[in-house]
Amino acid sequence: MWFRTLLAVFLAGALNSSLMLNVALLTPIERANYALLSFVGGFILWSALATVFYCYINLKQLLIIALPTLLASASLNTFFALRMPS
Repeated sequence: MWFRTLLAVFLAGALNSSLMLNVALLTPIERANYALLSFVGGFILWSALATVFYCYINLKQLLIIALPTLLASASLNTFFALRMPS
C-alpha cells in the first residue's frame, strides 16, 4: 500500500507538472491567469490522477498507462522548449 501511495503522489505530480507545462506552452494566456489556472487546475488534476492510480488493482497496468503518457508529455515539453527563442 505504501508503494502505491508513493507512486500515486510522485508519478501523479510529475504527470501533472508535465501536462500543466504543456497547457502553458500551447495556450497564449497571461502569466497571472496561468498562475491561477495552474494552481487550481493543477491541484484538481493531481488529485484526479492520484485517485485514478488507486483504482488500478495491478501496478503493472498502472505503469503501462502512466509511463507512456508521461513520456509523450515530456517529449512534447522538450520539443516546445527547444523551439522557443532564447
